[in-house]
Amino acid sequence: MITFDLKFGIGSNNLEFSEEYKSLINNSCEILIEVINSTEFQNDVLEYKWQHKRRGYISGFNHTNASRSEVLNKLLSGNDKFSDEFNDDHNVINDGDIDIWIFPYYAKRKIVGSTNPSTYRTWLNLNYWNRRIITNKINPILTKIEIAENILHEYCHNLGFGHKGNKPHKHYNRHSVPYALGDIFNKIALKLNENKTKLMSDFDFENEFIVDCSFTENKDNVA
Repeated sequence: MITFDLKFGIGSNNLEFSEEYKSLINNSCEILIEVINSTEFQNDVLEYKWQHKRRGYISGFNHTNASRSEVLNKLLSGNDKFSDEFNDDHNVINDGDIDIWIFPYYAKRKIVGSTNPSTYRTWLNLNYWNRRIITNKINPILTKIEIAENILHEYCHNLGFGHKGNKPHKHYNRHSVPYALGDIFNKIALKLNENKTKLMSDFDFENEFIVDCSFTENKDNVA
């Protein structure tokens, strides 16, 4: 069973998460791990397929040569880049946990979070999440699910999976590993937490939350 190791970093100008934010993110990671360990999530990853306009149904993910089983095994392996950053760490490759190191930063309001291939750091855009917390005030579980989805998306980048540009609905990015696993997670997380949501009659799951990450190819940090 995969677990998670969560740490918080300090952003530019000594920007730090509040204790309330840390609790929110920790709760999000608990949801993330519950879903990833579920048989439904793992089966959906192994059975993933999508329809190309010209090539028909494709079994697997776009923008990668890894098979569906290779994607799942890498996700569950703990084979990430977060190793011995702190004196009290005992992280090793393939240690069976997802290492999550999160930093706060401010960016354009539409940007959810960010990372890049050279780091295991993940940045959450407070400009975006402050607004989501207010929007989801009646349903706070939704914010936790949304944060968890974004963490998973960025973690897939940390594992080496990418997409073309930063537009989810161009270049079949929706079927890349970061977006596709995020979509699978979101569906199952909403189902598992259905009894905790007090949904308004006009709430639209399909259009309310779309991950728009900033994936920087050539910078060591974005904070």
